[in-house]
Amino acid sequence: MGLCYVSTMTLGKQLRIARNKRGFTQQALANRAGLSLPTIWGLEADRTKPDLTTVLKVVAELGATLEFNEGGRLVTVSSSGRANRAAKVIVADE
Repeated sequence: MGLCYVSTMTLGKQLRIARNKRGFTQQALANRAGLSLPTIWGLEADRTKPDLTTVLKVVAELGATLEFNEGGRLVTVSSSGRANRAAKVIVADE
């Protein structure tokens, strides 16, 4: 059985790192994801408990994926650096 490493970084910190890798400002990410700037602030500061649809919108615009362990705990936010249009379509269908 392999080892599983769980990130010690919060979701907000991981989203901020992924956003910075893409070179987006918080306002640019908010615009692209169709969200308000305060929503992005709250996410990155871990001050809100967002619904999954909101997180998926942000993750899709960051070209990232969410990885969870078997217990359903977030392991990491991985970013390819390209917009994840497939994830965006999933969000739009919900």
